[in-house]
Amino acid sequence: MQSPGRSALLVIAGLALAGGASAQGMHPLPAGPRPLHVRMAEADAVAIGRVAEIGEGRIAVRDAVALRGAPGASFEVKRAPSQAPALAVGAQAVFLLRGARSPYVLIDAPPELLVLRDEESAAAWRAALARILDAGDDPARLLPIYLAWLDGDDESMRHVAGAALLDPRGKLTPLAAQEAVARAHVALDSSKGIEVRRVSARLAGTNQAGAGALLAGIPDASPDAQIVNSALSAGSLLKAPELEAALERALANEDVEVRRAALRVASSTWSDRLAAMIRDLSEHEPDPALRAEAASALLAHAQPERR
Repeated sequence: MQSPGRSALLVIAGLALAGGASAQGMHPLPAGPRPLHVRMAEADAVAIGRVAEIGEGRIAVRDAVALRGAPGASFEVKRAPSQAPALAVGAQAVFLLRGARSPYVLIDAPPELLVLRDEESAAAWRAALARILDAGDDPARLLPIYLAWLDGDDESMRHVAGAALLDPRGKLTPLAAQEAVARAHVALDSSKGIEVRRVSARLAGTNQAGAGALLAGIPDASPDAQIVNSALSAGSLLKAPELEAALERALANEDVEVRRAALRVASSTWSDRLAAMIRDLSEHEPDPALRAEAASALLAHAQPERR
């Protein structure tokens, strides 16, 4: 069974990939929690504390450590019954607070609230949040922090990093060429976790150098269709010279989902060689749904010629 942090990051990666490649100036619609630094910028006070009591309209917090502002060791936050956060008495959480004094209003929507698993996690998050606060809204300082979280061992930090890095509201992309190429290498590294690879593929595709490095490596010996889709979509948007060769390899790959991802991009990146491969799919593809998609792609490209 997947842990909540892993599942959440997989959802974010999947939604972002499904939205199409994120390239220079082009992004999918935001999905999921707002980037952490965006939410923190709205906060009058930031603290990590323990839930002491959950009342009808209040949540009492004790043993709090303030990272911004001076909420004190004990404070209350207003609780809207229609949007109750997923908190239990005794749980530790990160509280992003709006207001001059207790009772505060929570900035985070219930799905955004960061609940901590134990004392070790709380200590790690105190240090991590201090770094985010120190970086402010400077992308050059925020980016390496989030990338370190993405590559690290803490699942909750990987989840938060994935959300921030993929969301255009975070203003952290496009990456510079060197960083994008480094992300391509992570995306192509089968020893890395699949959620980290998928997010890294999306990030690589925000720069032409990264997209080229990613295209050169797909599909690999054990391809992931979402990474292939991310690479091909970014290559198409950025007119990467490596695209056509990558499409040919993907159309010939034994994984049906990789072939499907290639067909969808090839339909908008047409050439005689690709047309011949798609015609072969329309006649000999063993998967009936993909065979029909290939036939439809051929028909769509033939229709303008008959007008």
